[in-house]
Amino acid sequence: MNQVTGEDDDQALRPAIDALNQGTMRLAGLMMDSAVSTALKGKTMDQADMGEGPDAPHPVAKAEFE
Repeated sequence: MNQVTGEDDDQALRPAIDALNQGTMRLAGLMMDSAVSTALKGKTMDQADMGEGPDAPHPVAKAEFE
């Protein structure tokens, strides 16, 4: 029996999981923004060591991902 609805049906948990996901999405975004800005603060693009990006056949063409 699940504690959310008092039912034995696992499908009854889906709405609660979705609600929790929606309720925490903003917090997760703020935490990610904070972590990234702290890691990159005061660095130039060369110092950031972000690795190589995807290749594009032309500067204005869409990148091709593998």
